[in-house]
Formats: sequence, structure tokens, C-alpha cells
Amino acid sequence: MMPGDHVDCTGPRPCLTSALCQLVADNRCAMVAIFNTGERAADLVLLSPRNRSTMLYAIAEMPQEFRPAAQFLLRQRDRKMRVRVLQHFQPVADADAEEMRVSKTTNSTKLGSAIMSKFVDVAGNNLKRTVKLEFQGAFTASIAMEAIEKAQHKAHRQFTWTVRKVFKPESEGGITTRMTIVAT
Repeated sequence: MMPGDHVDCTGPRPCLTSALCQLVADNRCAMVAIFNTGERAADLVLLSPRNRSTMLYAIAEMPQEFRPAAQFLLRQRDRKMRVRVLQHFQPVADADAEEMRVSKTTNSTKLGSAIMSKFVDVAGNNLKRTVKLEFQGAFTASIAMEAIEKAQHKAHRQFTWTVRKVFKPESEGGITTRMTIVAT
């Protein structure tokens, strides 16, 4: 993909509702347009806390040619979530990464503490560099995003994450989202 190339943003997308599909498509097309102008990064600001998952799914549906990765930025006085999306940056993941599944009943604070404990010990020493999360749906995507942001603050480390949709047969769970978090 080169700057100025046209990308079709109207293709079929498996989403929960048509409104969510439209939000994801709008965010994805905006990022594609920004990256096509030659920019290396785009900062997304969450305007409504009810739509946390749209940022994640927009990044997941970016064309693979951009190789998008994302980082949480510190919240400012307006307390809105901010995510920086980087193109052509894929952090190197460990082969022996711990994998965690996120469910609808998962507590984001406890998940954030569990993620943090994989990266640093009580004394602040570095442990592993990679954790993988797997989940389905918008609600669990919001829980995962909250947990990563909390883990980043508790660990005092910058985390870079990539996210991809994985298509499995219905007998194995259907469409799942897999997120790889790397301490950078």
C-alpha cells in the first residue's frame, strides 16, 4: 500500500449491530486516510465511554499492509481514553507468552493486576515481555482495554499491543479477537 492508494472501506464486516459497524468503519477509514498521506501515527480519542470497543475493532480491521500496533496514552484533564495507532511497527513477541481469556464476568482491575504480574514482580524487576488475550464481543473488548490501561499504569511501563480477528469454525467458537501485549 502506498500513500494515495484507495482502500475500499465498505466491505462485509461481522459486527454486533449496524451502528457499531458504522463506527468501526468510520474509524478504520479515517486511519487508512491518515496513513495514506504518509503519517506514521494517528491518535484516537474516545468521545463516548460506551464505545470503547470501537477503537479496538477499528484497529483489528485495518488492512494488514499497514501492520498497525497501538499504545495507550496518558489521560489528560478531560479523562478521555487516548490510543496512539502506529503503522509499520510490530513489537517482537515472546514465543512462550502467557495466554488469558477474557469473559463477560471478568473484573478489569483483577485482570489488569494479573497482566501486570506477568511483566513485573513486586520489587519492580522485569519478567516476561509478552501476554496474549483472547475474547469475543464488544463488552469483553472493553474489559480488555480497561485492563491493559490499568496494567500499564500499575507496572509503570509502556505497552504496545496488536489485535487481530481470528476466524474459527462455529464449533470452536466462531470469530474471536486475539490481542498481543508487549512491554516496550
